[in-house]
Amino acid sequence: TRPVLSATLSSTCGNDIDVESVEMLLNDEVIPCEVTGSGAKVSVEHLPEWNLEQVSDHYVMIRAKDEKGNTVEKEWSFWLGLIY
Repeated sequence: TRPVLSATLSSTCGNDIDVESVEMLLNDEVIPCEVTGSGAKVSVEHLPEWNLEQVSDHYVMIRAKDEKGNTVEKEWSFWLGLIY
């Protein structure tokens, strides 16, 4: 009930990603995340400090800017079911 949330961000145009601009949201709340790497490719990771609600959809969004100010948002959802 505490899944690791992670993603890799890659700049398709070769611009460096501004690691200070990277944000991760879980269910519309900004959460702390660890950003590793530099340049045009970085990884983002978060391990929830609490158990996520079971039998529920959860939504993740990552926002970031590149060195030229271009922004990107990516989102996905996942279902956390009961563990038997």
